[in-house]
Amino acid sequence: MRGLNQARPPSYQAEVRDFFRPEFFNRIDSVVSFDPLPPEAVCRIEEQVVIPLARYLVQNPALRDGVIYLEKDGEELVLG
Repeated sequence: MRGLNQARPPSYQAEVRDFFRPEFFNRIDSVVSFDPLPPEAVCRIEEQVVIPLARYLVQNPALRDGVIYLEKDGEELVLG
C-alpha cells in the first residue's frame, strides 16, 4: 500500500499517548503512520479539491475571508 509506512518503529505511540487524553487514547485500537505525500499528490489534490473550492469561495462574497485564510494559513507541515 503506497504511503503506508510499515518500516517506522512503534516509537510514535508514546507521542500519541501524550497528545490525547487517557480516556480517548484507551479507545484507539491501533495507530497507522504514513509517509508525507509527494509533491505530485499534493498538486493533484490542489487541482481536484482546493482550486474548485477557491473558485466557489471567490464567487460568494460572504466567503472571501475563507479564501484569504486558505492563501495565508492553509498549509500546515505537520497535518498537511
